[in-house]
Amino acid sequence: MTVGYNFDVSSSTHFSLLKILFRWRGSMWKLVVVELCAWIACYFALNVFVRECLNDVQLENFLTVRQELREWLTRIPLIFLLGFFVSVVFNRWVDIFKHIGFIDNFYRNTGNRDISLQVRKRFPDIQTIVESGLMTERESELYEAKEMHDSKYWLPIQWAYLLARKLRIEEIIPSDILMNQILEKLRAFRSDLQYLCCYDWVPVPLSYPQIVFLAVRCYFIVSLIARQQVSKDNVDTYFPFMTVLEFLFTVGWMKVAEALLNPFGEDDDDFECNYLIDRNLSTGFEIVELYEQPPCDEIDDFWQMTIPRPLDVNVQDPDKKKVTPYHGSIADLNVLRDKSPNPRKSSVFSVTRDLSRRSKVADIERLHRMSSRRRPSISAAGRLSSTNINNEMHPSFISRLDSVFEREERDDNEADASKLV
Repeated sequence: MTVGYNFDVSSSTHFSLLKILFRWRGSMWKLVVVELCAWIACYFALNVFVRECLNDVQLENFLTVRQELREWLTRIPLIFLLGFFVSVVFNRWVDIFKHIGFIDNFYRNTGNRDISLQVRKRFPDIQTIVESGLMTERESELYEAKEMHDSKYWLPIQWAYLLARKLRIEEIIPSDILMNQILEKLRAFRSDLQYLCCYDWVPVPLSYPQIVFLAVRCYFIVSLIARQQVSKDNVDTYFPFMTVLEFLFTVGWMKVAEALLNPFGEDDDDFECNYLIDRNLSTGFEIVELYEQPPCDEIDDFWQMTIPRPLDVNVQDPDKKKVTPYHGSIADLNVLRDKSPNPRKSSVFSVTRDLSRRSKVADIERLHRMSSRRRPSISAAGRLSSTNINNEMHPSFISRLDSVFEREERDDNEADASKLV
């Protein structure tokens, strides 16, 4: 019952909205139309009563009550409740879809009978599964003979484990690695089906949807009075346009959550469980039939190419768009080297190291060897980190290193100053 519309929104155009806005099946209009018509009917009935049946004193009292109710509407955290609730329900819906499973065998159907209304109507009992050819008479007898109060979806999986073990003993499965892969796939299918059963067993806490659904309906019941327009208002609008729009958006948002709350029902946007059963069966047989029919090995057009050309190189398409290549944004930027007489020492393009600095590093290495032969040597590529110095050096040696570093920095500063002069 899934409603597909991806082709209509495959391109973002000015008319993309119109392609999906006025659809009926699975749309907001279909979900909201009954409640919206009921609300509008109640609104106009109350409006006629206020305009025709109330005297001036009663009208003043009504306006006072209306003002109070308008203030109360702002105290209902409707957007917060709906936003968080829809987020929770949508995440559950996505997670359920991830664990549906596609190419499998009949044990998926035995489990889906317990959670999907569509599958339950198609296979009301085990005998209907036998009649469809998905289970043999012997398998049906073994399945029915196992008396349990809980679900028995795991029983066909156990048969598959035993069959795989038998095939390994007979060396039809040639290696333990392949055997392990088969068992892992069986375990993954069992885990997915267990996830679905757990989601059906433990739904969203009942109080949560009760609060959200009750809050939305109470909000618009109060709006029947709070949003009334009478002749004494500055602007007397007979039809509540903004309130109707608010009703469409808010109640439509709530209906989305209602539709996603249990995707195994029979709504327009629920999962196509019956189609998945047929698709899994036919696809599984096709895979088995084509297992020993691979195409022959042939030399293709790319055999002699070091770098294959684009597939549409001979196609002259005037509407073909320029594609941004997969590399860094500044990968094609050409940067000139710094050839000034006094290059910046912080430049990443040209870094100079004079001989005096190398000799000072050699002095540091000599001091290090004098301190302790067991200590690691100092790398000539850079200075020691303060962490290594504090953790491994003797305090006296640290003070001597500090003096060397200070003298080095002072000499560098004097050299820079002399160059500037």
